[in-house]
Amino acid sequence: MRSTRPLTTLTALLLASALLVACGGSDDDSTETAPAQQQGALPAEPSGGEPGPEAGGQEAAGSAPGQKGNPSAGGAGSEPAGREQPASLATEPTSIRSARVTATGAVQTLPPSDAAQADAMENSYSSIKAFGEESEGEEATDITFALVQYLDAKARGDWATACARIYSVLRANLEKEGRSCAESYGELMSRSSASSRAEAAKIDVASVRRGEGNRAFVIYKTPDTLSADMPMYLDGEVWTVGALEAYALTEDQLEP
Repeated sequence: MRSTRPLTTLTALLLASALLVACGGSDDDSTETAPAQQQGALPAEPSGGEPGPEAGGQEAAGSAPGQKGNPSAGGAGSEPAGREQPASLATEPTSIRSARVTATGAVQTLPPSDAAQADAMENSYSSIKAFGEESEGEEATDITFALVQYLDAKARGDWATACARIYSVLRANLEKEGRSCAESYGELMSRSSASSRAEAAKIDVASVRRGEGNRAFVIYKTPDTLSADMPMYLDGEVWTVGALEAYALTEDQLEP
């Protein structure tokens, strides 16, 4: 059973950003207004009973369509941190070091483990496990590659690519007072350790839940979590993350 903990400074900042998103956009479903809540907080559900990631909105500005093809750049270690232009957003798992595609089509960076995936499903929210339908094949590859590329860029300090994979409404709230998303996001991420970001990029995907319209969830396991759930949005033709951090549960968040 999930339990809550006092918010860390970083989590509080991320939650504040998510709250801004909830006020700044609208999804395909007009009833969905719940903000993303971070680490240990149960994501709110709209009246339709489906879990509600951040509110939707306009197509991601400056993002390349998520077509198949060779990326122009990308991959852990292939680009320096602090790059000004994002890597290609084309679905290309080989562009990310350690990435692999499972038999179900999921892109991940850890070897598949039945035990780890069962652990992730057991500790995920029931509303997320029941969201939409299970996705496999090419669609699952597109969704999970977007997540892996975001987490990999975040781990390497490639703020431009990370920003390109953030849902446009959430990204717009990072572009305030003349600052770019990369500047604001980099400052926010500087409050977390590089080692924690690296661990968060090691994922074993348990389930890809595809809902109607432009919404999805990825349920996965990392070395530091019992379960992590990331809301995903199809923003124009590009899959993006709907929260800066996944809804994560760790051992020390469990009630004694």
